[in-house]
Amino acid sequence: MVPYRRNTFKGNLLFANDELSGKRFFFLKEAPCSSTQLHYTGADFVADFSDFMVVGLGAVASDIREDDWTRLYGCVTGIYTGGEREALPALRKYQKQLRLQTANKMR
Repeated sequence: MVPYRRNTFKGNLLFANDELSGKRFFFLKEAPCSSTQLHYTGADFVADFSDFMVVGLGAVASDIREDDWTRLYGCVTGIYTGGEREALPALRKYQKQLRLQTANKMR
């Protein structure tokens, strides 16, 4: 990362880690691929040394109304220890808890 400039990233999964403390987390943007997202801004995440943001949640200001619920793309944050390989079980655990599993099929 360049310290004086915000960096943009494409994709639905962003891993972040602090090498000094060993703290790690991920963002999962629950949206379709970029070519089919509504109001796609050209990036999915923006980051610099002090913060991380999810961008392009599928709506613009004119889509939001005070008297109606507006559904946006979801975003999940997870924490883990170790490397990206250790992050995948945490991500999988979230996905399994999100979907009801039955003996015949998963929904």
